[in-house]
Amino acid sequence: PERPFTTGGFSVLELRDTVAQAIETLPPHLRTVISLRYWEHLSYDEIAARLKVPPGTVGRLLYDASMLLYERLRVHLQAPPPTAARPTDAHPTEAQAPSEETKA
Repeated sequence: PERPFTTGGFSVLELRDTVAQAIETLPPHLRTVISLRYWEHLSYDEIAARLKVPPGTVGRLLYDASMLLYERLRVHLQAPPPTAARPTDAHPTEAQAPSEETKA
């Protein structure tokens, strides 16, 4: 069974402030991608266009940022580590092109 989410005894305001402080400790390029995704609600493609990087790089940067944030916040959240696999360089909405072997 899943463990219920807990703020570790923090109020919602304390949690918000703790998360904001953790975000401030991220390298600037990771803070930027977090801001674009979660505050400006941009898609991977929109972030990629703004930063002039491939969409897969956006996924990697978001993953890297989330792992750093998890390390900084896990003591407060009392949560197990995330189990999601690290994103590949392929954008989640991009269809994989058939390989030469599957075309034959």
